[in-house]
Amino acid sequence: CNEGTKVYLRVGGDIYYDPSVSEPLHDLLLIAGGIGINPLLSILYHVRDLITLKEKGNLEGDKLIPQKVLLLYSAAKQEELICKNEIEKIVSANGQIKCNFYVTQAESSNGLKAGRICEEDIKESFNWLNTHQTKTYICGPPPMITDMEKLLIEQGLDKKTILYEQWWTSAETS
Repeated sequence: CNEGTKVYLRVGGDIYYDPSVSEPLHDLLLIAGGIGINPLLSILYHVRDLITLKEKGNLEGDKLIPQKVLLLYSAAKQEELICKNEIEKIVSANGQIKCNFYVTQAESSNGLKAGRICEEDIKESFNWLNTHQTKTYICGPPPMITDMEKLLIEQGLDKKTILYEQWWTSAETS
């Protein structure tokens, strides 16, 4: 990029977590593939901050805080799991937050599961989360988003409770 080069910026995104006290209590499922962790990490930080405010007595209304949060986060290799240590700190400090890490191009080790997030992982998620009160956010490669949405609907989630971010489309590259 040189001085005078035209650049295009896009701010914001299509998914965000903005709970309301008028909404029913809910669980939160976050599914990230690769760099798709970024918007979901913002949601995780927001939930962490809401929990902290509640613990300090500076937040009224339990409905703003999800009852349970599960992050399923996949990357090719362990070193590509952005903010893994920070996520682990959040999980260890909050009993209502869990995370499963997946690596697609490495062996299972140190709490990492080998392979992609699959149907069995989605099914296991609902051993902890309540299927009928879970909001789901997905961000990652388009084929992953399509696959995860299909699996979630097969598990009984309402399509309206599944939100996703797709930041790369052919229209944006022109």
